[in-house]
Amino acid sequence: MISISGPSKSGKSTLVRHVIEEYDSTPSFSVEIRGNNIDSGEDFWKNILKQLGEPSSRHYEKRQGTRKKDNFSIGAAIQALTAKYSKSTTEEDFEVIVEDHNLGLNTIIEICNGEYSEDGENLRDDFVIFVDDAHKIPEEIHTPVAENIKEGLDKGLKFCIGYIDYRSDALTSADIDLSDRVESVELEPWETDELEQIADKGFDKMELKVDESVIRVLAEESIQSPQLMQKLCYNLCTNSDYYYSGNDWETVNADQEFIIELLKEVAGSIKTQYRTEFDLMTGKAKGKSEKEFDWIDGQSGNRYLTLLRGIARNPPRTSLSLEDLKYRVASECRGSGPQSGNITNDIARVSRWIDESSNTENFVFDYVEDRENEVQIPEPGIIFCLRWSDVLNYWPDLQSEIT
Repeated sequence: MISISGPSKSGKSTLVRHVIEEYDSTPSFSVEIRGNNIDSGEDFWKNILKQLGEPSSRHYEKRQGTRKKDNFSIGAAIQALTAKYSKSTTEEDFEVIVEDHNLGLNTIIEICNGEYSEDGENLRDDFVIFVDDAHKIPEEIHTPVAENIKEGLDKGLKFCIGYIDYRSDALTSADIDLSDRVESVELEPWETDELEQIADKGFDKMELKVDESVIRVLAEESIQSPQLMQKLCYNLCTNSDYYYSGNDWETVNADQEFIIELLKEVAGSIKTQYRTEFDLMTGKAKGKSEKEFDWIDGQSGNRYLTLLRGIARNPPRTSLSLEDLKYRVASECRGSGPQSGNITNDIARVSRWIDESSNTENFVFDYVEDRENEVQIPEPGIIFCLRWSDVLNYWPDLQSEIT
């Protein structure tokens, strides 16, 4: 079994698909299920069966009773020719029992043993079960799910488990026998120069010249997310009226004002994905705090908005120690800010609100008290919107100068 961990939106799923598609020594396809769709041990196998196009249960019927039976005096062939026959009626007992059986691992093994790929390989040897976002599997069912995976491994199935980096042992540690059978792959956060390569390759394909300082700013504002970098580069092209390749190496004119408007536009387009999260994080959905704090840019707001400004502050980070976040919050205030203990309580409260909400993605704001008092905001899009959308009307300075 392979465990692959890394920051959110860092390309874990893309890497798994690429390896499967490109290398002959690996299984030829994957069956993908997501952790947030697993609510019980039975759901684990049901989701796999669904992806295989198979039912997750079978229905059997068996009734009991007495019914009439017609007895014909001539054979069916003669009956068909002459339509002349005689019959008598007797009674017979019958029994029908109705049963529903949930299907699971054994059914998957039966399917695999009876199916073969085009190259003659047994299906069981030709695919891998990819459990993406395994950190979203509820903690209370980690043990039965881990036991299911272990049983599947014992019967020859292959698994790949994907996590966000700081919860990479959430599932496999639930079964000590399983943890001994894991090969771990850890993806490091994307560096700024690596994100710049995305722009370089894309603009080369488009035959466009974009200043290096512009590419640097886009990479910094992508907050280590290759997906966000791709979106920013795409919008840079479309906002400059470049939609196709073959532009004969024209220069894209993008000054600081242009880039800031671009960042605001992209943030405005993606903030609706996090509508519920922002309602909770700002206190809007739970009732605003009456006390307001003055900020260094002349605005003011409640304790939750003040906390979020600390998160949005330069440089943007997806992981902050509790002490670092408190310093950032204080730095956003003109005069006295929230007290240290109140900041801790607010962080824990927001984390709990998001965990308890059925309409949010877990782990978009995560206070990990047992891991060095860290605050995790693993979704780069959340931080990007806090910086550049009207959720806070924050509008930070660019981290680098555009020349």
